[in-house]
Amino acid sequence: PDEIFFVDNSGYALEELDVLGELAKATDRRLRVLSITPSLKDCKSKPYGELDIQDQAHLAISSCNDDDAIVWKATGRLFVPNIQELMGSFEADAGLYCDLRQVPLIGNALGGNPWFDMRLWAYRSGFYAEHLFDVKNRIPLIDELAMYRHVCSLIASHEKLVPRFKIQPEFIGHCAANNSDYSAASVMFKNALRRFTRKCAPFIWI
Repeated sequence: PDEIFFVDNSGYALEELDVLGELAKATDRRLRVLSITPSLKDCKSKPYGELDIQDQAHLAISSCNDDDAIVWKATGRLFVPNIQELMGSFEADAGLYCDLRQVPLIGNALGGNPWFDMRLWAYRSGFYAEHLFDVKNRIPLIDELAMYRHVCSLIASHEKLVPRFKIQPEFIGHCAANNSDYSAASVMFKNALRRFTRKCAPFIWI
């Protein structure tokens, strides 16, 4: 990436991250740090808070980039070893590149279903401005299911988006919901299954 944004909602100055900015310069990248102070009375859910951060990041990013700028959002607590490979799979004319899950009959056996995975997704700045900015306030009770439905409605209206990653993302870290380790055997099994279906049965959104 040409530029890295670190955005959080602690409200602190985060001067401690200045050293990372120097490291970024050494690789011809720019690090920008943005810390916002959220309105706790308006925060209705964890996804609402995440999207609030994303909206603030969008305003900062769009102020210095055009509508074709490609933005990757990654949850800060996670390391994504194959992020470069994922970035390379972004289609040239796509507006949104994300990972939806919808598996008939199994319920929540493999986690939330249907689901918009908010840990990692990508978009063009102009697409976000038109279809996703402030969606947290336009959809009652915003969560991963509501985001799934919203993105599906965009697919139905023929907007250019790619609803499934072509490559299985790899995560190192812990799940926010239950603190489970992403290196656990059960998670590795699910990842292997998802990796197989992406290649051999891409119509199955596990």
